[in-house]
Amino acid sequence: MKILMLHGINHDQSVFAEIVRGQICGFGVESYLLALRAAAAVRQARVG
Repeated sequence: MKILMLHGINHDQSVFAEIVRGQICGFGVESYLLALRAAAAVRQARVG
């Protein structure tokens, strides 16, 4: 299952927290860029 969740509001509890590979939060707008870079790196590693 592939899940990429980006949101600008901190939520107290995420229903996806237990199944995602990682979480990035607390970096403001920069979190979006960090998350996209991480997603691209994971995809690249899978494709090889």
